[in-house]
Amino acid sequence: MKTQYPMIPFPLIVKATDGDTEAIN
Repeated sequence: MKTQYPMIPFPLIVKATDGDTEAIN
């Protein structure tokens, strides 16, 4: 995960994923 996104902080990815999940629901 961190290796695939070295320029993006991991917490930011998690937050973005949570936002996408809420949008789908």
